[in-house]
Amino acid sequence: MISKIASLFRTLFSVVLVLGGCTAVSAKPPERPVIFVHGIIGSTLKDADDKIIWGDLSSLRRRNFHSMNLLPNTGLPAELQATDALRDLPLAFGTIEVGLYSSIIDFLDGTVSMGDSLRGDIYRGEYTEGENLFVFAYDWRRSNFLNALQLNEFIEENIPSGEYDIIAHSMGGIVARIMLSQRGPHWLCTRGSAADAKLSDSDYQDLCSAAYGPSPHGSYPSTFLDAPRTAADRLHTFVELAVPHYGSVNLAATLLEGWGRVSEILLGGKRAIQDTILSFSAPVELLPTYDFCCARGAGPSDPDRFAIATPYNEEYWLELMLAFGEEHCPYSRCDVRRALFRNGIENRKIIDEIMDAGLPKTVKSNHGIIGRFVKNTRQTVYVDFGANGDGDGVSFRVNAQGDGTVHKDSALLPANQHNETWQNEYVVMHAKHPFIVGDRNTTEYIYNMLVDPVRDGIQGVSGSPVVFAGSPIGEIGLVVEDSVLFEEDLFGATLSIDFAAVTGFDAEEARAAEIKVMLQPVYQPNAAQSVIGTMHFDQGASLLLSGSLVYTASDLSVTESGIYTINLEYKLEGQNRTLAKSYLYVLAPEE
Repeated sequence: MISKIASLFRTLFSVVLVLGGCTAVSAKPPERPVIFVHGIIGSTLKDADDKIIWGDLSSLRRRNFHSMNLLPNTGLPAELQATDALRDLPLAFGTIEVGLYSSIIDFLDGTVSMGDSLRGDIYRGEYTEGENLFVFAYDWRRSNFLNALQLNEFIEENIPSGEYDIIAHSMGGIVARIMLSQRGPHWLCTRGSAADAKLSDSDYQDLCSAAYGPSPHGSYPSTFLDAPRTAADRLHTFVELAVPHYGSVNLAATLLEGWGRVSEILLGGKRAIQDTILSFSAPVELLPTYDFCCARGAGPSDPDRFAIATPYNEEYWLELMLAFGEEHCPYSRCDVRRALFRNGIENRKIIDEIMDAGLPKTVKSNHGIIGRFVKNTRQTVYVDFGANGDGDGVSFRVNAQGDGTVHKDSALLPANQHNETWQNEYVVMHAKHPFIVGDRNTTEYIYNMLVDPVRDGIQGVSGSPVVFAGSPIGEIGLVVEDSVLFEEDLFGATLSIDFAAVTGFDAEEARAAEIKVMLQPVYQPNAAQSVIGTMHFDQGASLLLSGSLVYTASDLSVTESGIYTINLEYKLEGQNRTLAKSYLYVLAPEE
């Protein structure tokens, strides 16, 4: 049923919407083929019986989630294959959400058109999927080094000669950069041994297989991961959307905290979800490593907070954060998981070296698009001196410099040494991490880069300023208490707004504002939105003189299971305007 609804969703959006004054269709054959590379959790995983394990709402159930464990307590892990990017279904992974990739794919292949009132036309891509548009789906649980090798093989198979372009979202940008670098992973599984890992031979084989998949040579060590990336020197244009070049504290939060309420109710508790996640290599390779990402201390007010502020410190992660040092380790096959985590840290070091080196000179053009003005982006993870290795004493510093998942200093790579003009700061204002891919400004920018290239330079993406209470918004954040819940569960939400400048700010309008909490089913894009509540001004939390406002809503609920977009709307000059949005996952109670 879901697949039929998704098909209807795509069919409905195939109708070209002509805006006022837009009469001509602008669609030109692309100069080069393009490959889209999704981010972490961004592909459907199916088992040998073609059953979806990750890729529908049941992915958030225990029976599916734990079957993804790459280091099961007994037997071999389930054989899962990545079959496609998540096109019509957003999913959550702890503090990470991935949105609908169909928005950009459908624009590139011309299924969806966009109107441009300034140019007086409508425009769309003219790629054909399978001919000059390719979607690279990969097993996002395993090491980025394996997936970089498979990306090279995918390119050689589908584009055996000539130049091509890549559009990569989130971790997909790391996969692409590793492919371009010609670097292999840490030597443990390529030239090492079980003795180096301090494991039995069978545990060593399981570790390397969990990280890199079964060896084509039959066993590890195996040199297949060091194979040259023959397609690397043919990349022309590289477009990066919210790529965590130096990692994400949000991934650390998922490792440390589990999955909030859903981990307790659906997945068997925090330790159970950690046990599964700690069999994956990709999250460890996304640990944050930018300056001051990681600290030992009670928090920002602690003068000794950066006493061991090194992201590669094994004691910091394994002992203080994840309790591997406890007398009774809380995880199954603890020695193997510890060794896998250490291997991930060593791979993270190589990834940082790749980022520091910049892109190879063969790449003709590089563009980065980020979200920078979303409040509550996690910047630093602290562990208190009194922490006992069980997650106690862990806290996070939040600020507005990011997209809610990727901190600005991680998304903006400092330099590509041989061509500093490439890496400009393109900003999608107020766009959270999962929504950047489908943002209109992002789509327009990609059109001007790839579909109908602008020869004399491209304006940076910024988006129209959002005006509220008479003043343009500088920073905005939406926090939903429980993003994964059951039918009719009650939950609350908080919206925080900081103005770029208080000029024109109308305090009375701010106090009186009523912000509607609107619900939109993902699979019914043409259905009318429903109002499930209203946000009201919070006098105690707001600072009117500085233009810092807080609005809250409580006792919200949804009666039917499904995946929804929450939109916060208010009226400006008689028109509804969207302030912020997020996803909500509603499950039916298990029978």
